[in-house]
Amino acid sequence: MSTIGLKAFGNGLSLVGALVFLVLFLIGQDRSLINPLGDLWLNAYLEPHSIQFKRLIEQVDNGQTEQAINQLQSEWKDIQKRDRIYNFKSRLLFALAKELLRQRRYSELLHWSSEWVRLDERNIDAIAFWYEAIRNFPGREKEGLEGLIKSQRDFPESTLLSRFLIHAYRETGNTGAAESLIRSRTDLFFRQAGEEIIDGWELELRWRAEHTTLVQNLIEHYDDNRWSEIWKSLKEIWKFYFVWKENKELYEKKQIREFSIQPDADGINTIVMSVDPVITTTLRIDPPSHSMLIISGIKLRINGQPMELTEGMIEYANMYERDGYIWQTGMNKPRFYLKVAGLLGNIAQTKAPIELEFKASLSDEFGKAWLVTNKKIDDHVNSAE
Repeated sequence: MSTIGLKAFGNGLSLVGALVFLVLFLIGQDRSLINPLGDLWLNAYLEPHSIQFKRLIEQVDNGQTEQAINQLQSEWKDIQKRDRIYNFKSRLLFALAKELLRQRRYSELLHWSSEWVRLDERNIDAIAFWYEAIRNFPGREKEGLEGLIKSQRDFPESTLLSRFLIHAYRETGNTGAAESLIRSRTDLFFRQAGEEIIDGWELELRWRAEHTTLVQNLIEHYDDNRWSEIWKSLKEIWKFYFVWKENKELYEKKQIREFSIQPDADGINTIVMSVDPVITTTLRIDPPSHSMLIISGIKLRINGQPMELTEGMIEYANMYERDGYIWQTGMNKPRFYLKVAGLLGNIAQTKAPIELEFKASLSDEFGKAWLVTNKKIDDHVNSAE
């Protein structure tokens, strides 16, 4: 190496050394830097694995298992439970096991579920897949069934064990045992979830600018590229803004009411309220955050008259509609809105009586919706006390 090269190399080492010294000095001066720096280094380490994991999960969800298996056999082969990225490996094993079972690739399922149990012998999902694989392996059917029965008794709250055992009972013609297990699971399900979905509801009445007809018209005109109408809508919104500015306190006034649902024998919950038609454009209902809680049968009466809820009058946040039910996405603060401005526009009185009806159901682990009625509450919720 030339003299110039050695000098440059030495300068580089000096620069690195200076930077290391500076970092260590700062940490020594302020120990509050240790955790942020540690988090930064940890995130830098985890991020590429996270990206890789998401790509593999997407492939497995689409029925493509080759890349996931290659990853588990190569780069992630030696990852153990104590390692930082073990969570990615465990979740990938779950997705792979589910897909192998769906494709009835029982030999591979037995291999990977065995590997999963070896890594974490306390993982109930791994045990469930392992015994289900054994049950579908020629000559080991009885061993697998007995393993499912014992494990389900030891861990009755495991959805996966119960689901596999119910399926096994049905396949072997033991429908009585299957139905008995379903009933016990349903009882457990309601005891666990019933109390959580009765309390914690919230109703909010307020004026909401984003739900006014003016803004909705603007969105529709924009979607259709009707520029002349867009300018008209903008002028109307601008005009309305000054009205709102002069009456800001009035428009921002809101009523929030917490309540517990009280269903009748048909599962109907009725909420009675009085609203000021001038300032009320939206009813917002916040159900408790519970992934199994679903809403249906929404009806509205104003002044005792039933109102038709047309398409677009109900909006959702962290919820979605499917099969006639409004489901939660699992994200925080699920809520749905009823836009009532058009229904209240012609009412002259300062207080308009409104009745809101809806039904609440619980979607169990088998995908069946159970309507929450007063009898269900009496039979299941109160029995847990």
